[in-house]
Amino acid sequence: MGLQTRLNTLKQEFTTNVPSEALAVMNQETEKLIASDIVSKAIKVGEILPNGQLTAVNGEQVNVDQLLDGKPLVISFYRGGWCPYCVLELKALESVADEIRALGANIIAMTPESVSHVKETKQKNGVTFDVFSDEGSRFAKELGLVFTLPKSLQEIYLKFDIDVEKHNGESKFELPIPTTLIVKPNREIVYIYADGDYTKRSEPDTLLDILKTI
Repeated sequence: MGLQTRLNTLKQEFTTNVPSEALAVMNQETEKLIASDIVSKAIKVGEILPNGQLTAVNGEQVNVDQLLDGKPLVISFYRGGWCPYCVLELKALESVADEIRALGANIIAMTPESVSHVKETKQKNGVTFDVFSDEGSRFAKELGLVFTLPKSLQEIYLKFDIDVEKHNGESKFELPIPTTLIVKPNREIVYIYADGDYTKRSEPDTLLDILKTI
């Protein structure tokens, strides 16, 4: 079963258990985000990925060139370990991580969450590849992938016991559009998948197919 099929099933289960008023607000805000054309304004295939800095789980600061290490790199931007769609994607990427490495590439993920929450997400979900904290979404902002979570959604999320501020830091309600990229060793982007609808993600098999051509 493909990742998107599993995501669609999760979405169907979710919609049957959420009050209609809350669901209407969530759908409306998703439509607004898509209509904002944030994806079309973001970084694109053929452009060079910035050599941004990220924070490893041990607190070390690393840049993209260090993570590339002369190899192609798969990068996943996700909203947080509190997002069930993101967790499904991380697990799907983990299932092909060895195949990605066998093709001579590296794989990482990043989130605006604090290091402590990154560690928790990795351990809880059995993620073996490196996951980094993009503090303040600084790197994602360089790519044009960041939006501010509307107050209406902040309130709904709190009712679901999702405290984005607690996960990201005080007064930090910015989130990345879930995005998957593949970059060459020179940081040229050869593949990007981004969608304003956070329930949609790239299929892992697509990543493998592209890596075979690099």
